[in-house]
Amino acid sequence: MKSVKCEKCGSHDLIMIDGVFACRDCRYKYSAEKTARMLPEGFDDLQLGREVSFGRYNQSDPSLGEPEAIKWDVLAFDQQKVLLISKYALEAGAFHKERKKVIWEKSSIRKWLNKEFIEKAFAGEEREKILPTYNINVASEFFSSWDVNYTEDKIFLLSIDEAFWYMDDKETRRKTVTPYAIKKGIFTSSDGYCMYWLRSNGSYTDQAAIVYNNGDVRTDGISVDSKKYGICPAMWVKRRTNKSIKKQIKNAAVKDGANV
Repeated sequence: MKSVKCEKCGSHDLIMIDGVFACRDCRYKYSAEKTARMLPEGFDDLQLGREVSFGRYNQSDPSLGEPEAIKWDVLAFDQQKVLLISKYALEAGAFHKERKKVIWEKSSIRKWLNKEFIEKAFAGEEREKILPTYNINVASEFFSSWDVNYTEDKIFLLSIDEAFWYMDDKETRRKTVTPYAIKKGIFTSSDGYCMYWLRSNGSYTDQAAIVYNNGDVRTDGISVDSKKYGICPAMWVKRRTNKSIKKQIKNAAVKDGANV
């Protein structure tokens, strides 16, 4: 299949977001009309926002310990990979174990996601499908610092910038929770939505940004040791590319979900 090239910066790292091509390097989003002209032959249109199943995790009673299929929402994709975020907040927990100056790289939530969670939620073959992601991390994107560091993660949280870029409608940023997360102490509003962590720091490095239960992003952040906020893992996963799987993806009912 012919590679798609960004006309603005020359990058070949284009993904599909909201039905249009977007360049991950220069962040330019093309119009629907322009995308239609650029679309290469054979590019199957995986439906954004559809629900897929991948991995298993306890989502009901913590005392039972029975894992269930994890549901994910599709945020972006290209022909080789797909970006997923959990449909529900799967856990309640702190960004870091104590209140102190800490960035994503050194946070206990990053360690938990890439050690305990990934080993518990995914079998060996599934873990091999999760792609290492080179994340750019700004110490504080809106306030105290523009210091940048880089991490390689298999499982991560979205940054402030990514939350706005991949989910530019605040309704799409809203997350409900699992019964398991409720029993772990997560705070929810009366309509069942939670607040959940992003990986960006807030106004200070002992604070981290969150998404409110109404979908707004709190860029100034809250204390990193707050324990009643949700964890919504994100990851890039290899796509199946054989014809039978493409046909399954196109034809499967969205409400039933499908394997990645």
